[in-house]
Formats: sequence, structure tokens, C-alpha cells
Amino acid sequence: MSPDNGWRWFEAPSAEHAGAPPELARAFARCFGSPEGEAALRHLTDMTLRRALGSDAADAQLRHLEGQRQLVAYVHALVARGRPASDPTHRKAPMSDTEFSTADSMPAEALASTPAMSAQPSAAPEAAPLSRPAFIPEKFWDGGAGRVRVEDLAKSYRALEQKLGRMSEMRRAEADVTSPHATPPRDPVPDSASPGAPAPEIDAGDAAEIAPNAQDADGLDITVPASPEDYAVRVSHPWLERDAEIDGLLHAAGFNQAQAQLVYDLAAERVVPVIAGMAAEYEKKMAQGRLEAHFGGAERFAAVARQVKGWGERHLPPALFETLAATPDGIAALHHMMRAGEPRFLAGDAPAAGPSQHELDALVRDPRYWRDHEPQLVKRVEEGFRRLYPGA
Repeated sequence: MSPDNGWRWFEAPSAEHAGAPPELARAFARCFGSPEGEAALRHLTDMTLRRALGSDAADAQLRHLEGQRQLVAYVHALVARGRPASDPTHRKAPMSDTEFSTADSMPAEALASTPAMSAQPSAAPEAAPLSRPAFIPEKFWDGGAGRVRVEDLAKSYRALEQKLGRMSEMRRAEADVTSPHATPPRDPVPDSASPGAPAPEIDAGDAAEIAPNAQDADGLDITVPASPEDYAVRVSHPWLERDAEIDGLLHAAGFNQAQAQLVYDLAAERVVPVIAGMAAEYEKKMAQGRLEAHFGGAERFAAVARQVKGWGERHLPPALFETLAATPDGIAALHHMMRAGEPRFLAGDAPAAGPSQHELDALVRDPRYWRDHEPQLVKRVEEGFRRLYPGA
């Protein structure tokens, strides 16, 4: 009988002789190297390599099962080949040839009673966790599970992308804005965040011409400091201060002294006014909300505001009225004075005989008059009409 006949076909296939490239073997090792992948492979092993058919199994069933066993054994061979050499399970198949032979020679009853040959999943020993590759930072490596923390890596990438986007916008603004700090275009700076980025080559003659405090034709310092802390930046607004993170980003992008100063100057000239406007708008909305809550709603406050404005312009000096109308408390005080009729003497006028037709119309539209029928307000309206129309 030929040595290739018999039971040689039953042996686990060798990945080296199956034409499988090393990249494919490493892919299989990564796919089935996680806890979930190992659990899936154990299940396939239990359902094929560790499964025994009875004596009444048909020939087609046996051939079908042996085909499944051959495929799962091939997967095991690729996984074992693709593991790194430092892995204790490197090139170790889940079931040796001796185990195959022993399992084949045992009676069916013994196979059914053997835990390793049963259809139930076996408690195979867990493989040792993979070691951290040199190019993966420690903060992104889960040593217990032996794998990359993909979620943390994705968050860090998004944050870096946002920072680089802001830097790109500032550099475009630098190119578009005419400023005394503008510098001639420089050669592109290699991206320091990219692994293996080549460093710029400087000839010996060029290096000799670069002075420690090099300046361009306009007298601007165009040297790139040795570290972010060496930037000599002047902050020209009390709302701003030096920021170590921004200085680090500027230094990583290759900004020189003049360009770094331009960033801070643009923040003072462009960003601070925007922030001040936003703060003023916020305070205005907060004051509007306070007044609406004080007077019982937006519609009620709108009506009161018109009344207070008309009354204040007629009875108060302009400077005093503008000062009181500038704050929520001042508007509330104006409303109280209007209702009490207190400040007529402030304008230097003699006491008026009574409300005008315009004021009476406003009082009649006041819900306290037509809805609540407040006695004091009703009396005031009646007396006003009697003063304006004595014979009516």
C-alpha cells in the first residue's frame, strides 16, 4: 500500500504545504486570537474533531463529517502558524496526531463517555494574552485581554483631527489676512505626527547662515524655538493668557516666533470681540427673561414696556430715564413710579391735571382694568375721563 494511502489523509493539513502565505496565517491568528474567536473555534472543534458517530452511521454521513474535520483542522493549522513566536501556543494544534489515532481506535461507547470526545464544549486552556506591539502606545493596549483599546484609540484620533483642523484654519487665516506679522511662505514642515516622517535636510552652508535670533527684512523674528516654552509671546488683552497646549500645537506645526505672536494677536483682535458680543447678547436675553417673569409673561411685559417708555419720556429727564431703562431693576422701578405717580416733580413740571387720552387708552387695555376690575385702576380711569370730558 502506498504510504499516501490509508490514514494519512486524516492528519491535520499543514499550512506550510497548503500554499497559504504568512499574511493569511497571521490574519487567521488575529481573527481567532480574541476570546470570542477562541470560543467560536472551540465550538467548531467540539462539533467536528471531537465528535464521534455511531456504528450505524451511513457512508455519506462519515464522508460529510470527515470533510468538516479536515476544514477545521486546516483552520487550526493556520492559527498555530500565524501566532507570534513568543506565544506559548505557537504552532500548537488543538489535537495531536496521537490523539487522533487514539480517538479513532477507541470503541464508540468509550468515545461517547470520554469528556474530550463528547459533543459538549470542552474547557480548553486559555491562550496567553498577546504582548503589546512596539508601535502601539501603552495607553491604548489592554494587557489583560491582549488587544488594542479601539474605542480609546478612536477618541484620541478624533481629538487630534479636531486640533489639526483648527491649526489648518489659523494658517489659512494667516495667509489671507494682511498683517505686519505676516512672513514669506516657508517650505512645508513634515508632519511630526506621522511615523517615519523625514526630517528636513539643511546644508552646512545654510546652517551657518542661520543665527540664533534670525530676523526677516521687516525685523520679525522668524526662528522656531527649541521648545514651546521658549515662545516670546506678548498677550495684549486682559481676557487672554498664555496656553501651554496651544503653544505645543504651534511648535509641533513649525510656527516661528512671529507666527506664534500672530495667533495670539488674532485671538485678541477677532475672537475677543466675538466673545464680548455673545456675552452681551446672553445678558440681554437673561434680562428679558427676568422682566417677562416679573410682569407675568412676554405679552404682558411688551405692553408694560410701551407704557413705561411713553411715561418716562414725558415725565423724566432723558439722562435719568436712559439710566433707569438700562437694567431690569431700573425698568421695574420705572413701572412702580409710573403706577404711583411719584416722579412728576423730577421733570420740573407742575403736577398734571390727570392722565392724557393716550394714557387712558393704555389703562383701558390693561387686563387689570377690563379683566380683573381692580378698584384703584377703575377709579383712576373714571376720574381721568371726567377730567378730560367734564360734561360727558
